Amino acid sequence: MSKAKNKNQKYPATVCDQLRQAILASGKTHYRIGKDAGCKPEIVGRFARGERDVRAETFAKIAAALGMELTSKKGEEDG
Repeated sequence: MSKAKNKNQKYPATVCDQLRQAILASGKTHYRIGKDAGCKPEIVGRFARGERDVRAETFAKIAAALGMELTSKKGEEDG
């Protein structure tokens, strides 16, 4: 039997999808998140609506403003 994926199978959420969901679930305004992250609220809003992507540095700042931490998933060790 083939292990081909079903076309209707939903793929795991990307990190961008996860951050967008966290923005929505936070209950905070894009203005507040932007101010907490040290970036323009307009950038947060456009990212949250899926209109644009953000640089890795901005992504990390928004995540930190929401109390999130970026970590490795595949057992990579520090050092």
